[in-house]
Amino acid sequence: MMQFGGAWLIGTGLLAWLLRNATDPEVQQGMALGLLVLYSISGGVALLGQLSGVLNELGWIVVGVNAFLVLGYSYAPLSRHDVLEVKPRAHQG
Repeated sequence: MMQFGGAWLIGTGLLAWLLRNATDPEVQQGMALGLLVLYSISGGVALLGQLSGVLNELGWIVVGVNAFLVLGYSYAPLSRHDVLEVKPRAHQG
């Protein structure tokens, strides 16, 4: 099972890394919404596992990290977009 978890983490990290310089607001909002849903589900599963006793005390770290990410990705869509406007970086060659 952990191989699936590792593949999921690598895929999510690669997706976020490849889209890090996206300037299209629709891409940014879609990515933030997708990650919000992903970490909400992951946090819910981790919380259920923790409350049912499947995980040990260190499982609360996983629950906390997912909660932190859910709060962060929840804040982004609710914030003002003119304040958080991403400006493309000039490439130095």
